[in-house]
Amino acid sequence: MQAEPSERFRLLVERAASGPASALREVSGPARLLSHIDADGISSASVLAWLLLELRIPFHASFVKRFPEDPAKELGESYGLLIVSDMGSGYRERLSGAASRARVIVVDHHEPVGETPEGVEELNPHDLGIDGGQEVSAAGVAYALFRATLPDGPRPAHLALLGAIGDVQSRNGFSGVNEEILRQATEMGLVEAHTELRLFGGPEYPLLLALERTVDPPIPGVSGSSSGALEILESLDIPPKTGDRMTTLSDLTEEQRRALLSEIVKRLAAWGQRASPDQLLGTVYTLLTEPPGSPLRDLGTFATVLNACGRMGRADVGLALGLGRRGRALEAANRVLSEYRRELAQFLDVLSEVQRVEGGVLFVDGRGRLRDTLTSPVASIAARSPPEEGVLLVAVAAEEPENPGRVKLSLRLTQEGGESGLDAGELASRAAAELGGEGGGHSAAAGLSIPASELQRLLALLAESTRR
Repeated sequence: MQAEPSERFRLLVERAASGPASALREVSGPARLLSHIDADGISSASVLAWLLLELRIPFHASFVKRFPEDPAKELGESYGLLIVSDMGSGYRERLSGAASRARVIVVDHHEPVGETPEGVEELNPHDLGIDGGQEVSAAGVAYALFRATLPDGPRPAHLALLGAIGDVQSRNGFSGVNEEILRQATEMGLVEAHTELRLFGGPEYPLLLALERTVDPPIPGVSGSSSGALEILESLDIPPKTGDRMTTLSDLTEEQRRALLSEIVKRLAAWGQRASPDQLLGTVYTLLTEPPGSPLRDLGTFATVLNACGRMGRADVGLALGLGRRGRALEAANRVLSEYRRELAQFLDVLSEVQRVEGGVLFVDGRGRLRDTLTSPVASIAARSPPEEGVLLVAVAAEEPENPGRVKLSLRLTQEGGESGLDAGELASRAAAELGGEGGGHSAAAGLSIPASELQRLLALLAESTRR
């Protein structure tokens, strides 16, 4: 019988207390913090940075696309502690050199590979029989370390939930450790959950802006267009303003909500996207410490903002937001988000021209058109509304600017693929090993990097793996 969520979270905290937390208390010198660029990477780094600030340990944080070949090079001459977040467990053998020069702490939720080297303190849910792919993110693991180190200190549970949302662990509601963290956040009066139409900014954000800024899924003729957003409201007799303020989703009657939902579904269908009302409705999580009207009040939108910051090369702005900075940081994030939406919308406009179905795989060829850091959000969007039945896996490719001759791919399971029992992480790691690349991930989402000359072989392997 599976342990209750509270027990599973307690196991993580106890493991953290017996290893990484002790190491942190023994360190006084500067720390090097290395994390991934996505929303979970930024959220987990925010938890760890907050913890280091509480412990008065100076640190230098950096965000990277993939785990470095030699992490020891990140230490230089100054750092006595290396903390790796949202990566590392899949490349344990690379940590030996760093461990011989400094204390090393790994906070991750990916499937571990190999043995943890001597001198490395690692906190990974898989070592405790907890599914890191579905029931806890790296930010949730970092939160367990925070609680173990400072049991009476602040509780940044919202950052743990942000990481889980960013890693698509909330699609069918939180489970396992995430469920326990949500319970804690709710009891603290930090977060409130309810069912709503999922639009940018959440229920209390101006509806006109919410429609214009929603890109997942992109609403044809509306996303990225202020005139298009106004037109859809006018067609439904929904006023853009209520009194002297902008109308919000929470202002609508049930009849208006149903009409808006129906219109969005119709527009998606006309664009060739198979979307049902159930895909557009879901649990939204409100961060009660943010003022109404702030885009960060909706945790789903907050995760989108962090993801945009990381994907557009401004993870530093995301870290500032995670640490509670607003003002200039939020202004910078809004500028980054606008550019992110613009690039994403431009590519989604030509998506039908660069995609094809091979076996059970929807292949999207973004080479020459798509930034390599945007393959992941495109794959997530495409996987939610595949163009035809029988598509189990989405693969989005782009060239790697730092590595000419190599291609980066993001893999995502569709709902049908998830029900089939496919494992994207296993597919990625197996294919990468066979084709001279590197890759891995979770069962529903994964990534890999391979020589461009092997792309057709990769597609053949994936197509064969998805044939029933």
